[in-house]
Amino acid sequence: MNFDLTEDQTLLKASIERFLEDHYDLEKRRRYLAEPGGFSAGNWRLLAELGILALPFPADDGGLDGSFTDLMVVMEAMGRGLLVEPFITTVVFAGGLLRRLAADPRRVDLAGRIIGGDLRLAVAHAERTGRFNLAHVATTARRTSDGWTLDGQKTLVLHAETADALLVLARTSGATDATDGLSLFLVPADTPGLGWRHYRTADGQSASEVDFHGTALPSTALLGPEGDAWVAFEDSVTETSLALCGEAIGLMSALFDATLDYVKTRNQFGQAIGAFQAVQHRMADGYVGLEQSRGLLYKAVMTDSAEVGRAAWMRTVAGTKAFISEAGLKLGHEAIQLHGGMGTTDELVVSHLHKRMVMIATLFGDAACQIERYNALATA
Repeated sequence: MNFDLTEDQTLLKASIERFLEDHYDLEKRRRYLAEPGGFSAGNWRLLAELGILALPFPADDGGLDGSFTDLMVVMEAMGRGLLVEPFITTVVFAGGLLRRLAADPRRVDLAGRIIGGDLRLAVAHAERTGRFNLAHVATTARRTSDGWTLDGQKTLVLHAETADALLVLARTSGATDATDGLSLFLVPADTPGLGWRHYRTADGQSASEVDFHGTALPSTALLGPEGDAWVAFEDSVTETSLALCGEAIGLMSALFDATLDYVKTRNQFGQAIGAFQAVQHRMADGYVGLEQSRGLLYKAVMTDSAEVGRAAWMRTVAGTKAFISEAGLKLGHEAIQLHGGMGTTDELVVSHLHKRMVMIATLFGDAACQIERYNALATA
């Protein structure tokens, strides 16, 4: 089987790598994180000009109609470069929801504004008492004579601080943990009746808690059929999880390379510590974990849900994320250990890579949760 990139994918890879080389290093990343919202608005505009924001959108919506493989090429490079712009949140997650739920011509308009860098979206779906149960939604949307009223609270809304609008998953009917009765609403960030609490996550990026207290919305705020958003939401989560796995491979590659360089140059007892057999064994284990993770990612990327079925596709992604989460955390721990006390400091890139890996390993469910999901889908 040929795993070589096509000519277009090679050019895409070179384009994003050149962007990261020109606009990213550890010091610049610190400055971006200190900006409002935790990223560079200028970099976001450059990504739009390069066409990166258009990648996963279909051609009918003004996008590049990129494949999963194209997306993985970009995500791995972004992982290596520790990109902080809200590509995952706006383009992959929110964009996936728009593709599946928003109807013409509204979808085309929203997608066009994202592609042009003029619209940033954040997805408000998680709730405090939900843990990793994606269907646990207590936030309610009630019909009124003028439209809808939202009541409830969302947590861990990534990059909401500078988002122009939120995509809010709310319950229009059914029990709190039911998969039916879920609807998606487009809520502009300046809508009256929103309460905000902004904070930073472990990797330094921006997240928010959002309260809805009788938040009034027009009837046009509803995206897609009422009470029928679950399948589109679950598919978008699966697709975003796969993109996160691609980013994790980039993080793991950078962790391994940084550690390999260090053990080759750090001298102890008159020789490089990489000459010690115990260190060599640990590096070999890390390399095996990285390559196994990469192989599983390739398999997941090439799994066509139309051929194997939706459940088999989601099962493959869940298993892939479980393995990569554990392997990535282990590699990060080894990198920090082999760097010694310096590995935990802000001055070294390994600490930043590991913190981002911790975030990816927990988003949408940690390894244990993904294994449970895998088993449930296997017996469905």
